[in-house]
Amino acid sequence: MVKELYRLSDASGKMTMALEKKGSDVTKKALDSKDVFILDTKDSVFVWIGSKTTVNERRNAMTYAHNYLMKTDHALVPICCVSETMKNKWFDTAIAA
Repeated sequence: MVKELYRLSDASGKMTMALEKKGSDVTKKALDSKDVFILDTKDSVFVWIGSKTTVNERRNAMTYAHNYLMKTDHALVPICCVSETMKNKWFDTAIAA
C-alpha cells in the first residue's frame, strides 16, 4: 500500500485539500509549519497540525480527514491528531516507513 500526504490550507482565501506527495516522496521535509497535513498510511490516518496554522485550518482539520476517509475503501481506520510541537513515535514511524 502506498502512503499519501495531503495538504490542507486556506492560504488562497479558500480552504483546499490537495495531494502533496505519494509513496517514497512522503518525508518529514514535506511538512510545512503554516499548514495542516493529512498522512494516509492505509491502515491509519494522521492529522499533523503545523505550529503556524490558522485557526480555520486547525478547526477544520479533523472534519477534512474524516470526509476524506469516508470516500476511501478503508473508511474505518483510526485517525490520530498530532501537533508539530508534540513528539509522536507512531507518526514518526509512519512518515519514515
